[in-house]
Amino acid sequence: MTDDEATTAFLIESGHLKRTKRTDWWIAGIRDPESVAEHSYRTGIVAYVLALMEGADANKAAALALFHGLRPGSGISLRQGRRSPRPRRLRT
Repeated sequence: MTDDEATTAFLIESGHLKRTKRTDWWIAGIRDPESVAEHSYRTGIVAYVLALMEGADANKAAALALFHGLRPGSGISLRQGRRSPRPRRLRT
């Protein structure tokens, strides 16, 4: 898979998050759980505001919160933008 193909696959998969319901809420019996995208958006806003209040890097906090909703088993490396044998974690 080329870098362009991997990037396209990553963007398509990210687009599916708006229709992907959060699994933990299904398990808890919530009838209409929020989507992964809704959760990640709100988490990004909260992280940004709290980081500003604490004097931390608000952009980095928001980015980390935004990307935390991606499936860890997707095999997509956020650092390299392409598929890798094993998912890598973002450094904080």
